[in-house]
Amino acid sequence: MAEQSHDVLTKERSCVFEGRVEDALQCKKLGAEAQKSREFVKAVEYYDRALYHVEFDEGTWSFELMDKHRDAVNAVRLPVYLNLAACYLDESLMDNAKVHEYCELALDLDTENVKALYRKGIAYLRQNDLDSASFVLREAVQLQPHDKAIRVAIAELKQKLSVAKKVDKEKWGGWLNKHEDERSLTQDSDTPKEEVKKATASIEKAAKKPQTKETEKESKRGLPPTSATSATSATSTNNSWWTLALAVLVLASAIAFYMQM
Repeated sequence: MAEQSHDVLTKERSCVFEGRVEDALQCKKLGAEAQKSREFVKAVEYYDRALYHVEFDEGTWSFELMDKHRDAVNAVRLPVYLNLAACYLDESLMDNAKVHEYCELALDLDTENVKALYRKGIAYLRQNDLDSASFVLREAVQLQPHDKAIRVAIAELKQKLSVAKKVDKEKWGGWLNKHEDERSLTQDSDTPKEEVKKATASIEKAAKKPQTKETEKESKRGLPPTSATSATSATSTNNSWWTLALAVLVLASAIAFYMQM
């Protein structure tokens, strides 16, 4: 048996079409036995060799083979593609890219192949691509609504979607809280603006020269200001300049504080 297996793996393609199909079927059978025994590496070897025997160049496939020949080849290829996808789903060989590759090849031959859709959906679940998994598994369950394996996969999908929704809620909820805090800080930063307004008003008020009652009376009579009035006026002017200087200082401090926000 071991020698026969080795011969199958090393045998070259036959020149006769029927011989090539027969050799491919023999490799497929040995691959299925190895897969059943969970010898997935050996199973993949046999399946790859089966595809080798039914591989044709584009010219031969399109112009030399008849429809019945192409059908015979595809009858070998389809189950081999599906079995290779199943092997690469196993944890010992896990390769999601290979699963997608062989499932796509199977779907090219049979667009409604439930096994290909299911295995592709499982690969998407393992990649945590929940949208793609949902799309593919929904197609599969529509074709076979009572398939237990598909139902289990959909239950797993729903659980993952629920967790993802919860994570998104926490994530965006935190973002909204942060946004509210930032808006609150922005509102608080209006205080320096008010201080700037007040300081500006103080400067404008200080810039206006105050006029005492005595100065007002003397100006009405056309008399020069008296010494007392002049002193009062000088004191007022002095105070005005101090007020102006203080206001400028407050304004500068407020602007500096505001620019640092």
